[in-house]
Amino acid sequence: MGFYAAWPVFLWSWAETKHYVEVEGLEWETPDRFRAEIAELGYDAWLDQFQSPAEWRRRVACMNDCLEELAPLSRMTLTP
Repeated sequence: MGFYAAWPVFLWSWAETKHYVEVEGLEWETPDRFRAEIAELGYDAWLDQFQSPAEWRRRVACMNDCLEELAPLSRMTLTP
């Protein structure tokens, strides 16, 4: 979970002019963002799809891409 805190700290520290925008958090993962899909599938079916192995593989691949981009900026070393 450190990734979620690390990249803003890196960017903030490098900014010439520091500004921020407050947000509530992970709205993209809340059911209110997927109302149409939930109405079509039903909540339980939507949740099964949302928490499916394929969806988690997609999320892990996305996280891996983010880390690959951040590693050179932070001087981190990623090991397989």
